[in-house]
Amino acid sequence: MRFVTRDEAEIALEKLLRNHREQSWPEIVLSSANERLCYEGAGRAIAGSLGDLVEAALLYQFWFPCDGGDTPSPRWKGYYLWRAKHGEHHRVHEAPGHVFGPGELADVQQLLHWVLDLGYDAWLSARPGPARLFFSQDDRIEIFRSTDKCKLARRLEKLGFRRAE
Repeated sequence: MRFVTRDEAEIALEKLLRNHREQSWPEIVLSSANERLCYEGAGRAIAGSLGDLVEAALLYQFWFPCDGGDTPSPRWKGYYLWRAKHGEHHRVHEAPGHVFGPGELADVQQLLHWVLDLGYDAWLSARPGPARLFFSQDDRIEIFRSTDKCKLARRLEKLGFRRAE
């Protein structure tokens, strides 16, 4: 896994969908059914839906101005410790992108847990799927493209998400 700048992440996201028709609306939208969501389980379900990962990219679209900074909360502190464990010591706004390769599905899973738990707006694209999902800070997951989007939606519903109307 590499932590990258916004420009590098945008290039990686575009590359992953180069040969696929871009879809401007999500096929399935899921939102929070309650405040007791299992973000770890959701990260596991989404990462598992990616199959045999060849490459993936995630880019934060929005981050809180108080992204942990000088006085991080325990959740933010855990996230920054995770980034440091992977060799990244910049603040999120300096390296808001992540690029993954084969064998890094566990890192994708953990990052998705952080994205959901900390409330980031973020895009995820992966192949061979291809997969394209958007995560919103208000506990909404938009599935634009996924190999088995209905199965993924059912797994997320079991974890406390519901299909938006």
